Amino acid sequence: MNIGEIFENAPKLEVKTIMTDSRTKCEAGIFFCIRGMVYDGHDFIDEAIRNGAVCIVISRELDNYVNGVTYIMVDDTIAALHDFADVFYGQPTRNLKIYGIAGSDGKSTVAMIVQCLSNHFTKTAYVGSHGIIRDNISVEVSRNEVNQIYFQKTCRTMKKEGCTAVAMELETRFVEARFMDNINFDILSFTNLNKSKMDFIESDEKYFSSKQKLFATLTKKQKAVVNIDDEYGVRLAQQTCCDKIHAGMKGDECHKIAADIIAEAGYGDYFGHGLGHGTGLEIHEAPRFSPMYPHEIKENTIMSIEPGIYLPGKFGVRIEDLCIVKADGIINLTLTAPKELIII
Repeated sequence: MNIGEIFENAPKLEVKTIMTDSRTKCEAGIFFCIRGMVYDGHDFIDEAIRNGAVCIVISRELDNYVNGVTYIMVDDTIAALHDFADVFYGQPTRNLKIYGIAGSDGKSTVAMIVQCLSNHFTKTAYVGSHGIIRDNISVEVSRNEVNQIYFQKTCRTMKKEGCTAVAMELETRFVEARFMDNINFDILSFTNLNKSKMDFIESDEKYFSSKQKLFATLTKKQKAVVNIDDEYGVRLAQQTCCDKIHAGMKGDECHKIAADIIAEAGYGDYFGHGLGHGTGLEIHEAPRFSPMYPHEIKENTIMSIEPGIYLPGKFGVRIEDLCIVKADGIINLTLTAPKELIII
């Protein structure tokens, strides 16, 4: 592949291998200097060159440059890696139906159930903690084999072997390391959040944020399936709205973001009020995030965002924030307010 297909003003240079590990021996490799939790790829450039790298992608200036080696400066080497790998591997996830399963418990079970059901209609693979499963063939995968381009490579292999869908577990450490960037999920699901499974995440808030950031990137064509029975389920719907709402959207359009997530979870009939309302001289005033308000939300409007589910005769759950709606998103005025479940 010619590096000029991705990088502007790059010289004509053919590369045959993508490298993220400097120890990998290859021919005509392109090495991306990734900064990890412990090591920085910039410190291993010399080793990468000895092992066959002819192009180095960096995000900071170096003390020494080797003659005959091409260097490309970018702002974000992980983003550059995913853009390059997407084209290098033939954009595999764009021609596959990708089911992503996030959460603490039940990811494997849900992913395998999805694979089993989907196999009745189309050839579907499973990718997750149990390795790779397709056509009743199981292949074990070491965690050390999983890196930023693992999922792109795996999806390309699945596509070549006739799969048209993949059910994929989304582990927290993979999300935090941005292994999932550039994967086009058709459906994302959230099982639950178990604080005892936080791994290397030091707080439950950061643990939730790790799960939620996947859903913040969804487009109108993508679906979210959320377990509302989990206390973090309603919060995920609320936080997704906070990430997607901006000035210029219509009130009913904003309401639909939360309504779709709650309906997908099977509780659509129990979300009986609007997503939010204006707050000014009156506590409740126009404009509104409501299916009955097909009007534009102006910039600098102060609004509440408060999806809720109410089960008759049992209980209800609602999470509320107050925000200022801006052109590029919202300013959350109650961002630091606690959101732990309170049972009254």
